[in-house]
Amino acid sequence: MIKINLLDYRKAKKIASIQSQILWSVILLLLSLGVIGVSLYLQKNEKKHMNSEIQKAEKKLNDIKKTVDTVKEFEEKKERLEHIIKVISGLKKNQVNPASVMDDINMSLPDEIWLTFFSEDASMIKIKGFSFSDPGIARFMKNLERLKYLANVELQESKQASVQGEKARKFVINCGKKGKK
Repeated sequence: MIKINLLDYRKAKKIASIQSQILWSVILLLLSLGVIGVSLYLQKNEKKHMNSEIQKAEKKLNDIKKTVDTVKEFEEKKERLEHIIKVISGLKKNQVNPASVMDDINMSLPDEIWLTFFSEDASMIKIKGFSFSDPGIARFMKNLERLKYLANVELQESKQASVQGEKARKFVINCGKKGKK
């Protein structure tokens, strides 16, 4: 007996095979999309984390810049104050006490000389007085030259004068101060 199969099973087998391939392709496509989605999500989270770290670092950098600027400002103030202190100490070093100047000039006076005028400014001392002799004026000038803070002791004027009927020499001496301009 001959049996004839009227159903075309090859066609059904082919359709089942195509359906199976399509199913696996869809599954692989969905898995691929899932992996891509998960990786994009992770990258997005990592990007957010990195951006927050960058913002924290920038904030810290700005704080450090403020501190550095403050330190620089204090260093500039310190340098300025050190300069001022240096100038003041130099001025104090070159400063001569007026009382000691008068005392030194008094100790330099020979017996035959008396002073009538004394003035002092930033760079000069002017002395006026009377003497009974020219050598007395010369000794007085030599004594003034020995003082450590005086320089360029010069006789500006010397002339004959009469003091209470006695003959005397009226003189004017100018002295420069050392270390002064």
